[in-house]
Amino acid sequence: MKKALRLVGIVAAILVVLVITACFTVPKIAKGYIEDHSKELVGRRLQIGDISFNPLRFTISVDDFTLFEKDDSAKFVAFKQFYVNIDPSCLLIGDICLSEVKIDSPYARVMKNGGIFNFTDILNKFAASADSAKAEAVPAVPVDTLAADSAKVNVAEHVNALPFGISIQKIAILSGDVIFIDQEVNSNISIRDFSVKIPEVYFSNQNTSAGANLEFVSGGSLGVNADLNMEKGAFAVNVKLNQFAIGTPKPYLERVLTFKDL
Repeated sequence: MKKALRLVGIVAAILVVLVITACFTVPKIAKGYIEDHSKELVGRRLQIGDISFNPLRFTISVDDFTLFEKDDSAKFVAFKQFYVNIDPSCLLIGDICLSEVKIDSPYARVMKNGGIFNFTDILNKFAASADSAKAEAVPAVPVDTLAADSAKVNVAEHVNALPFGISIQKIAILSGDVIFIDQEVNSNISIRDFSVKIPEVYFSNQNTSAGANLEFVSGGSLGVNADLNMEKGAFAVNVKLNQFAIGTPKPYLERVLTFKDL
């Protein structure tokens, strides 16, 4: 009996060491793979400071993330930290619960010239990959079965209920900066140090509340508070616009109106 217990203890210790080792090594391997194959995955250079997973607290953290422009030097999208805390107790009842989601210091610079954006190449790459995968996966279908298949698709499209519940708590976006540049009309709109806080989000018949505060570099602020029930499709939105510099939309108004100044 003592030998059996000792054997069980040794095996358990080995499993614990393997799990801990995997928790430290797998994120490192994932980080290296994503950075080395970023051009294949998204068509852009991508840089990650660190990826970590804490098996005791069920947390995942991605630090110092940067997705570059096509020139591989200017920042397109970046953030200081993306943090997720998973509630494992919900998995026992078949639901997905995130007890905290945080994005610290997100940054994005969106550029537009006509109908072309500085992320159009990324969308085209994903669209091409999806079309290729669809062409390989979908077999030839006889013409006389198209009507029956179409009916099945129409029925499936009206099934909106998820087989499991999803809830996300303590969603926070901290110290964000967004720049929108429209080269066609020579417009530059910047939102600095904005924050978004959402206590809870439910993909079910429960109400979700959200709030956001945006500060425009050109002047003014925008506050939004919303209540939403996703299952019922019911919502209420309160918007407060304060000291907004109406010169911001001037480049767009000049395309349809003639005036001296605004």
